[in-house]
Amino acid sequence: GRSWRQIVAYVSADEELVGSGAIHEDEAFNVVVPTGNFGNILAAYIAKRMGVPIGTLICASNENHVLTDFFRTGTYDKHRELALTLSPSMDIIESSNLERFLYYLVGENFERVSSFMNDLKEKGKFSLTEEELTRAQKEVFGAYIDDAHTIAMIEQIYNSYGYVLDPHTAIAVGAYMAYVLAHPEQGARHTLIASTAHPYKFPNAVSSALEIAEGGDSYESLRHIEAVTGVALPKGLAALEGKEIRFSEIIDKEEMGTSIREFISSIHKG
Repeated sequence: GRSWRQIVAYVSADEELVGSGAIHEDEAFNVVVPTGNFGNILAAYIAKRMGVPIGTLICASNENHVLTDFFRTGTYDKHRELALTLSPSMDIIESSNLERFLYYLVGENFERVSSFMNDLKEKGKFSLTEEELTRAQKEVFGAYIDDAHTIAMIEQIYNSYGYVLDPHTAIAVGAYMAYVLAHPEQGARHTLIASTAHPYKFPNAVSSALEIAEGGDSYESLRHIEAVTGVALPKGLAALEGKEIRFSEIIDKEEMGTSIREFISSIHKG
């Protein structure tokens, strides 16, 4: 899966940090990943187990902060409403890759992991022991920020550094700040923040954060952002503007079966 391919990114990041002089060889660095499914951060954890000198993994969440709650309390509880946020890739309640982390956390005891997953299925939650939670917290720090804080992060980082964040990366920055506040002794440790999306995928959020007038459509909004920030519109995204919209029909889940049958029928007739 993609998580395993992402391991390479953290090995490469270590080489680049050493090569640029940001850290010396074998010096530990923290990693912040905005996540809902725990996939990318799992890759960083596997890279650490392989020998990359990663220190603390900072798990950044949005208002769907089931992972933050888990790493703070040891209980994973999916009894909550799904919030639709400015960071949609993280709008997840049941993190599919957490099971893989748990496997290593409990000493590769698949029966223990199976009990977690059975509890999650039957009861909607599961809990670590105090000793298991202590081990988990030695590896991962969980933090989350809401939409209002996300917008504030985009504004703050742009005003301070001229760097335009997308909402997901803004959450990572906010979680990093929460970590430094909670662990001021770690403030000097180099930290890698995983930027997982381009800001131009989210013109409304960026326009709102930077107080840039929105246009009549997304592309007009993007050109306003480009004019103000100087960040060029990616060629691939620009090329899509004139393309024909091939798939525009929205199908309710109750109608999916009928729609699929009609589509198959139309292929046979064609």
